[in-house]
Amino acid sequence: MLRYSTAVICAVFIATGAVSGEDQTKAVGDTVSFRPTNMNPPVTSIIWKHRSSSGVVFKVAEWDEDGFVVPNQRFKGITTLDEKTGQITITNLAVEHSGVYTIDINSKEQEQRFTLKVLGEDQTKAVGDTVSFHPANINPPVTSIIWKHRSSSGIVVKAIEWNEDGFNTPMQRFKGITTLDEKTGQITITNLTVEHSGVYTIDINSKEQEQRFSLKVLERVPKPVIKTEKIEGNPVVYLRCEYSEIIIWKNSAGETLIGSQLDQKGESIAVQFTGNPENFYTCTLDNGASTETSDPVYERDLFKDQGEMKAVGDTVSFRPTNINPSVTSIIWKHRSSSGIVFKVVEWDDDGFVIPNQRFKGITTLDEKTGQITITKLTVEHSGVYTIDINSKEQEQRFKLTVMEPVPKPE
Repeated sequence: MLRYSTAVICAVFIATGAVSGEDQTKAVGDTVSFRPTNMNPPVTSIIWKHRSSSGVVFKVAEWDEDGFVVPNQRFKGITTLDEKTGQITITNLAVEHSGVYTIDINSKEQEQRFTLKVLGEDQTKAVGDTVSFHPANINPPVTSIIWKHRSSSGIVVKAIEWNEDGFNTPMQRFKGITTLDEKTGQITITNLTVEHSGVYTIDINSKEQEQRFSLKVLERVPKPVIKTEKIEGNPVVYLRCEYSEIIIWKNSAGETLIGSQLDQKGESIAVQFTGNPENFYTCTLDNGASTETSDPVYERDLFKDQGEMKAVGDTVSFRPTNINPSVTSIIWKHRSSSGIVFKVVEWDDDGFVIPNQRFKGITTLDEKTGQITITKLTVEHSGVYTIDINSKEQEQRFKLTVMEPVPKPE
């Protein structure tokens, strides 16, 4: 029994010249041109736009006095624009080029709509992957099969052929990696390279079939490395992922985070202190054919140079390294970010005193170890803490940053 592929059978619509305001149906690998009906001088700018089936609109090509730009990756290298007639031409069509095209002339959208439907089968693979293409119909008797490959430059070569004399793989780039099932017509290519990209067609019994199979082979994305950027006096740490591919940021809770576009390439996110040292962040690259995820970056490493990082409501303790016997007095002091210094807690033979109101009821001191503990922290407790033992200030400094908890995204 013959097997049938789910690939779409394409009816190739052959057309020459441009069509204004009409629907066009093309096969994968074909070329299409659209041209506006009216193009009245003077023309200072032209923008062609594409709206996909999902409703997403983006620029295909634009021209003004500064020159010609193709901003979207899927149209680069295959799109041209004639600024005198307004005609756009797209070669090597893929299914993703289907949609509605409009033109803005001198910043004004024209009424014409150009609908394009590209039929065939698209596949995107990574270098080293395997791909298979299967014709929709293969009716016996079959005496010969030839699979052909057309590159982006338009060169057509035989990938593999079969007839009653056996199999033949005439092109070096397909040798040793290409097989053909003469019963189903399916071709399989392993160990793909970028040069295998292009459009594949099949001849059965010396007749070319209508189906087109488009293959895009992309280099595998590298494993990304997250760079960190800290700004003096700013409690936020910026994480940067400097790559050209699609970037997906995630935190340890599995939530996807929205990044900000960098000037050159890549994205960054701003990370705030949450009080959980085990929280982490990752950056994943995705080019549609392969994905790679960075090693996690932990909060404990991001904020380790900023002393103790605590959230509002937390508790903190500081303890001097050395406290020798015969201690008769201890004073802990706090210096705020504005430079104001005051006593937090003091102890001597007469007992304990907490002179400052913001530390009353939340601060304790162990006179044997010198350890201070502050509960129910607020942002105003941030600053640098020092200790005087027997009226002599010690060299140690204890930095504390207290931050509002980060709200959960809605």
